Amino acid sequence: MAVRALATDTLLTYEVETEPDPLNVSTPSRPIPGTLIFTISNKDAAVSCRSITFKIPIGDGANDLAELTSPEGIGTVPVGEGAGDWKTRKELQENGTVLAVELTPQIAPIVLPTDWWLTLRVTGFTVNRVEGAVTIGVTEVTTSGTKPTTLDPVIKAPHDFYLRNLTPTPLLVDNGATVTLTWQTGGGDNRTKYTMFWDRESEPVAGTSWTSPPLHQSTGFMLQAEITTPGGATLTHTLTTTATVAPQDLTTRDLVVNRTLDIGNGPGTATTNLGFSTSADGTRHLPTSMVDGNPNTYWWSANHPQANDWVQIDLGSERTLTKVDLLLGKPDGSFRLPEFALECAKEDKRWTQHGGLITQGRADYSATLSVTARYVRLRMTRAHTGGSTYRVAIRSFDITTVPRGAVITPDGTTIYAPLTANAGMTIVGDLLVTGRLDVIDKLTAEATGIKAKVPFDRIDIIRGTTAVKLRATSGNNGTYTCLRDGIAVAYGGNLDGQCRMSLNRDGSPITYVVGLDIKEVTFPVKRGWVLSYTMPYQHAEVDMTFFYFGRE
Repeated sequence: MAVRALATDTLLTYEVETEPDPLNVSTPSRPIPGTLIFTISNKDAAVSCRSITFKIPIGDGANDLAELTSPEGIGTVPVGEGAGDWKTRKELQENGTVLAVELTPQIAPIVLPTDWWLTLRVTGFTVNRVEGAVTIGVTEVTTSGTKPTTLDPVIKAPHDFYLRNLTPTPLLVDNGATVTLTWQTGGGDNRTKYTMFWDRESEPVAGTSWTSPPLHQSTGFMLQAEITTPGGATLTHTLTTTATVAPQDLTTRDLVVNRTLDIGNGPGTATTNLGFSTSADGTRHLPTSMVDGNPNTYWWSANHPQANDWVQIDLGSERTLTKVDLLLGKPDGSFRLPEFALECAKEDKRWTQHGGLITQGRADYSATLSVTARYVRLRMTRAHTGGSTYRVAIRSFDITTVPRGAVITPDGTTIYAPLTANAGMTIVGDLLVTGRLDVIDKLTAEATGIKAKVPFDRIDIIRGTTAVKLRATSGNNGTYTCLRDGIAVAYGGNLDGQCRMSLNRDGSPITYVVGLDIKEVTFPVKRGWVLSYTMPYQHAEVDMTFFYFGRE
C-alpha cells in the first residue's frame, strides 16, 4: 500500500511503500527484514532541487522502525532513469534516534522537469518487536527554499499478519449482476476486524470472501483491516480493486458536455484475452484506450498473440453495423498485428467472419458492413512472423452503427425514436416550446383518449394541449365557436353522403368536405372562428375533434 505525503506545500510529491506490505514486527526467534521504497515525482512545473532528506525514527518503541547502533549495513540505492545523477549519504542523528538518508544530485542544483520521477530503496534493517505506526519526515531543499513535510504512517503489524490478493470474480459483469470478492488473510489473533467499503456504503465482513449487491456502475471496493495493538492503538491496512460493469448506469448531479452527448450510440466496451502492458513511466495501456477516441493512446498486449487470441468490442446490445475502422500498432508504427480476421456475433455469440483475412503489419484497416451484431472482434489466425515474443498494440477500434437514442451537440439535437408500437418518444406532462416547432411529417396528438394525426408545418407556442369532441349525426346541422387557437380534425367514417363544413375565418369563409372517398380532413382554427356544418340525411355520423394549444 502506497501512502502519500500529508503536506501539500512541497514542490515535489512523495510516496512510500514497504516490502513486505505491511511490515511485520520481529520476534526473539524470528527477525523480520524490511525495505522502504520511496518514490519522488514532479507533477507540475520544473523544480531546481538541491537535496532531499528522509528522516526515519530509530529505536525499540511503537513509533520507531528499527533498532540501529550504526548506519553501516543500510543500503540506499536510487533506481530509475537518471539514477546516476544522484548520490546518497546516511547517518544517525538526534542522539541515534533518527536515521537520516540524504539524496543529493551529483551536480547541484539539478532541474527536475515535469513528469520526472525517481525511486530510492532503503534496505538492510530489521523491524523492531513492537507493533505500531512509524511517521517518516521529509526535508526538501530547492532554490525556492527549505520545505519539511511528513508521510502518512507506515504500520508494523503483528509478526504473522498478512492481507493480500483482493480479487473480484468476474472482472467484467452485466448491469445488475453481482461480483464475489476473495482475499487471503491471517494472523493478528482475534485483534483484527475487517470492513468492506463501496459506493459510500460499508459492511463488516468475515472469512475470505464476500458477495456484492447488484452493481449498476463500475465500482471500486476497499477492504480495510483494523488491528488493535497490545498498547491499544489501531493500525489500518487496506486493499483495493475495481469491478467493471458494462453497460453501466450514469449517476451525476451536474453534467457539462462541451461537444457531443451521444445517447444509445456509445463506442462499446473493449476486452481481450491478451492482457495489457505498463510502460516504464507507469502508464497502463488498457483495452479502454482502443475506444477513447484518442489516436495517440493505445492498448498494448501483455502476452504474445497466437492463433485464436482475440480483441473484442461489446456494444451492449444488438446494433446495425455500417463500418469498422482500425488504427493498428503504436503511434511510431511498432507492434502491429499479425494476420487476423474480422468477426461479428449477435447475443448468441455465434461468430461470422466478414471479408477475407487481413494481412500482417497493416497500419490501418476499414470495412463497410451491413449486419446486425452485439459483438465485434479481431481474431488472430496465426502468430506474428516476427517471432513468438512479439506483442501487439491497437490505437483505435471504432464501430459505426445506425444511430439510435439521441445525439446532442452545440448545433442541435437529434432524437432517433421510430414511431412503432414498441418504440418512440413519450412526454409525460406538458411540452413547452418557446421557439418554433417544425414537424417534417405528421404529429400524432392525443388528449382525453382521442387520437388524431395532425399534419402541419409549425406551431409557434405549445403550452399543453386540450381537446373538445363533437359528434354530428344524420340530419342534424349546427354551428360551433372555436375556443382557442388549435387544430380541428373531422372524421367521416362510412358516410353514404358528404358533410359540408363552412369555417367563417373572420369574415372570410372556407368550405371543407368529409364523406364518401374523403374519410378525414384537418384544418387550423383560431379563437372566435365559427364552424357551420350540414349533415346528410341517412347513415351519417361525423366526429369533430378540436385540439387547442394552451390552457385556460
